[in-house]
This record gives sequence, structure tokens and C-alpha cells, in this order.
Amino acid sequence: MNIRPATLSDVNALTTLDKVALGYTASEQVTRQALSRILQQQDILLVAEHDNNVVGYVHATPYQTLYFTPLLNVLGLAVLPEAQHLGIGKQLMSQLEIAAQSEGYAGIRLNSSTKRTNAHQFYEHLGYVCDKEQKRFFKKL
Repeated sequence: MNIRPATLSDVNALTTLDKVALGYTASEQVTRQALSRILQQQDILLVAEHDNNVVGYVHATPYQTLYFTPLLNVLGLAVLPEAQHLGIGKQLMSQLEIAAQSEGYAGIRLNSSTKRTNAHQFYEHLGYVCDKEQKRFFKKL
């Protein structure tokens, strides 16, 4: 297994991962535009390869507020269903933690849908604790 930074050439694999692992239906074009922007920012986007195929990714962005030290905010972690339970998600999160420490972040935060109970157990197993329950609000512009 190889974990490396994502590139634009990963767009097809990332589109597929979002669809089959997370249930999102963004087109390849939308994913390509987003990936192009993300790669120009301070985000960390790592992919896991197995047999030269991308089987997972983790995406995190800086989270800075006026009231706390800088953190990384995980926006997505996805592993193909057939590649789950092989330690890929754990390795992606471990590499993200190493990158966060080397860049001086105080910690990593993430949100997970209340429906993703398996994900909650996964994060708890990695040492993450649920420190708050909240609702998310959205307004389409």
C-alpha cells in the first residue's frame, strides 16, 4: 500500500470513491473543478493506492478560529467498500496525523453523520472523542 498526495490525475478515482463509499453523486467535472481548487490551497488530500489503484482518501483543511489554536478539519474519509477493514482508513488517518503534527496543528477535528455509527466506532478506536453534539444549518444561495 502506498499513501501519497492526490493529483489531478486522481479525479476519476475520487469521483468513484465519493459515489460508492459516501453516497455523493458529484459529476467528474464538478470533482475536477473542486480538486483543482483544493490542490492550490493549504488543504491536505492524501490517497491510498493498492496495486496501483486508488482505494481511499482523506481530505482535511485548516480550521482556524479566534478562540482556539489552529486545527485540521477532516472533510472526508472514504475507502472503497471492498477495501474496507484492511487498515486503509487507519493508515490514511495516521499519515494525516503525522502531517498535522509536522505543520504545527494542535489537533484534528471532524464531524460524522449520526447515521454513520460504524464510522464513530472507527474514530473512537483511533483515539478520537466525541466532544459535542450539534446540528448543522445550511442556506442555499
